[in-house]
Amino acid sequence: MKQKIFFRADAGEEIGYGHFIRSLALADMLKNDFECVMFTQNPSDYQRKEASGVCKMVALPSDDSKYQIFLDYLIGDEIVVLDNYFFTTEYQRKIKANGCKLVCIDDMHDKHYVADVVINHGCNDSSLFSVETYTRLCLGMSWALLRKPFLDVAKCLTERKQEKKTEHVVVCFGGSDPKNLTQKAVIQLAQNPDIKLIDVIIGSRIDTLVGSIFNRIESVCPKVSIHQSISAQEVATLFSNCDMAIVSASSVAMEALACGARVAAGWYVDNQRDFYKMISEAGCIYPMGDLNGSAIQLKHTQEDLIVPQMGDIRLKYRSLFAILQIDDFAVSEYKYVSYIHLSEEINRQVWEIRNLPEMRKCMTHDQPFSFEDHLKFVESLKQTVEKVYWAVMKEGRFVASISLHPINWEENSAEWGIYANPAFSGKGMTKEVCRLFFSKIVEQTTIRLILASVKIDNVKSLKFHHSVGFVTKSHDAEYYYLENKLN
Repeated sequence: MKQKIFFRADAGEEIGYGHFIRSLALADMLKNDFECVMFTQNPSDYQRKEASGVCKMVALPSDDSKYQIFLDYLIGDEIVVLDNYFFTTEYQRKIKANGCKLVCIDDMHDKHYVADVVINHGCNDSSLFSVETYTRLCLGMSWALLRKPFLDVAKCLTERKQEKKTEHVVVCFGGSDPKNLTQKAVIQLAQNPDIKLIDVIIGSRIDTLVGSIFNRIESVCPKVSIHQSISAQEVATLFSNCDMAIVSASSVAMEALACGARVAAGWYVDNQRDFYKMISEAGCIYPMGDLNGSAIQLKHTQEDLIVPQMGDIRLKYRSLFAILQIDDFAVSEYKYVSYIHLSEEINRQVWEIRNLPEMRKCMTHDQPFSFEDHLKFVESLKQTVEKVYWAVMKEGRFVASISLHPINWEENSAEWGIYANPAFSGKGMTKEVCRLFFSKIVEQTTIRLILASVKIDNVKSLKFHHSVGFVTKSHDAEYYYLENKLN
């Protein structure tokens, strides 16, 4: 049975559709590996249509009863994803108290987070966030929440268009454009004789009066084409083919950057400032600053723009959520607890045993290290989706340490490491711990191949690995190389 992920995001005329769309984009990335369900208040026909090919949708009322109704759906074994500004710290605590893993998507960093993960693709300054010691921060453009057409382009993007000509421009300031920035920009651009084609993207929320103005502009200016409520694929095509995109510092700017467009962007509401600061300081855009003035400054320099390296975003998110479901788990009488969730007391036990001379001599890194260095290492585990370390506990005592490092999520394989507390040696616990661990990995992840390296002179470890399913594949002067194919 697949792990359930409950997405909680609202949309509407006042709050816009950005939260819903980006949460749905995340669900689309994860739907093949997880059972995804979207919970949203009074969904529109547009929302139902968008969700129909991605995941099941549950409608909630629009009054305050929606908060408790959603909590009543939780059994305790779900991963919950919250996306909006009104989910308070106390509401987060209620979800955690149910036993759920919690992910918050939030670009305001205006509260304390008790979530296991906080995602903000528009900011890369971790010092702005108030979080728990265990919280993973997924910040910056490599965690962009993009829809499939943009992800497909971003994965293949290696360079950005650097032509100096600007003849074909796309203008988009979001679906509702409450400041009427689209009209201002189009009127200015239409007067530029060097620009031959202006594609204007507007949403369904553009009111009748403004819509009639766009119709008049299109009728009297042949180089202007209006595109209303078009699909993500059509938007991606426009951005991929234009010489420049003029946009707000929001999700639409991320989409244009993913398509390789040269981007000029500015901000007009507070929640766009962080993203604007990040992409302008990184040299990814021609900065237009505050767009709330009487005119939009469309000037840009002749400097080449930096290509943001987004990588395989889908794989990163699949990896992150796979780790979330195995961060901590209990099987039989054993608890497997991620290092990042251990108390300082248990972390000290782990460090002391790992630092014993008889342990170090079996390790690749065989030099002693301080407890402070151990804690720095634990902190680093929050920044990666390629390593997980567990302390295996029984009745509050540290029995063994198991790790997967690194994990190759693309090939569904991982290298592993294990050592046991000498106090439990000879009692058969370590084999049982391994058997239960492998069963959980098969049940909860796509990992099917475990690799190991054992020092040539460590006969005891080699014998142990063979006893728990490993087969020796090769060796060199220093190590035996083994593998365990999980069923």
